Amino acid sequence: MESSRFDLAFVIPSKDEEKGIGIVLSQVREFLEKKGLKGLIVVSDSSKDETPKIAKEMGAEVIYPDKNGYGYAYLYAFKYLKKKYGYPRFVVMIDADGTYDARETEKLLSFAEKADIVLGSRFSGKIEPGAMSLLHRIGNRILNGFLNFFFKANVSDSHTGFRVVKGEVLEKIDLKCEGMEFASEMIVKAVKNGMKIAEVPITYRRRAGGEPKIRSFQDGWRHLRFMLLNTPKHLFIYPGISMLFLGFLLMIFAIFKIKTFYTPGINSAIAGGFLTLIGFQILSFGMFSNVFNKNKKYLSLEKNATVGLLLFLFGILLISGAVLEWISSGFKFLPTSELNVFFMVITALGLQIIFLSFMLSLIEERDRDEKDEKRC
Repeated sequence: MESSRFDLAFVIPSKDEEKGIGIVLSQVREFLEKKGLKGLIVVSDSSKDETPKIAKEMGAEVIYPDKNGYGYAYLYAFKYLKKKYGYPRFVVMIDADGTYDARETEKLLSFAEKADIVLGSRFSGKIEPGAMSLLHRIGNRILNGFLNFFFKANVSDSHTGFRVVKGEVLEKIDLKCEGMEFASEMIVKAVKNGMKIAEVPITYRRRAGGEPKIRSFQDGWRHLRFMLLNTPKHLFIYPGISMLFLGFLLMIFAIFKIKTFYTPGINSAIAGGFLTLIGFQILSFGMFSNVFNKNKKYLSLEKNATVGLLLFLFGILLISGAVLEWISSGFKFLPTSELNVFFMVITALGLQIIFLSFMLSLIEERDRDEKDEKRC
């Protein structure tokens, strides 16, 4: 692809921001003139007010995405930018509501030489009174904490609407999210691709006017859902292993009457068996996800199924004594004990492992077939 004739491009998503777009574009022009840079301004607009008219009058190229969505506005603009001009070295992403001062782009660019993505951090900078509600402060902190915990991003403001991205980064990471979770997606995929993320303190201001586009709980859930779906180990593997371990421990305590703050009995064994089976089922989902996303391969179908079959037969053997006692009583008395619960759980786990093995093999076979088709 031919290199862009611009030093950098500003991409601004807008929807009914007639009170803010003029302020932002004036700041962009002031910054470009001060630094002597040749910059392209693309406003990706879905407005019903005068926003696009104001943007055109101020020299911006206005494009109209064919669908709504914060992320889609950016995706549409990136595609337009790449096709018409090619990516410049840096792309500046900034909201159209006047909450970010485009003149602070200079701060972000000062770090952009050594980083792939530079975030303008509101939380390490200054948030003016009334610029962000308490609910949004708390929500941003919680979601940012989850992102750092799940993906080790080590950022303070993963949802900032002011960032600088190298053009080559947009070529490498496959961005797809069309909603507000687009902000999280960019950070997550950058981390997974080993890219460097830097942060610069900025000032976050009150909106110039108009209604906020953020839907607190709905957009917050979309961010969290995206993060969970991209970290099977936190969604499935860790919870599954924890429940599996706790269930087995509870059964062992019940079998040997190990006292804690109470003396466990048959009900504890049943609860432990329930936790064990549910935990293994959740763990299985994590294994499916890892194989489906090509993150990991497990043992062969034959080895896994053999382990499951042996466990199943062992469980049947252990429980046969209770079954024989039941038969000898004329099917009137079935002995209930903690050990019998344990034996039944072992038997059920064996069956689960057998069918899990076939399902994992089925997914792997599909992947091999897809690879063969691509080679043909």
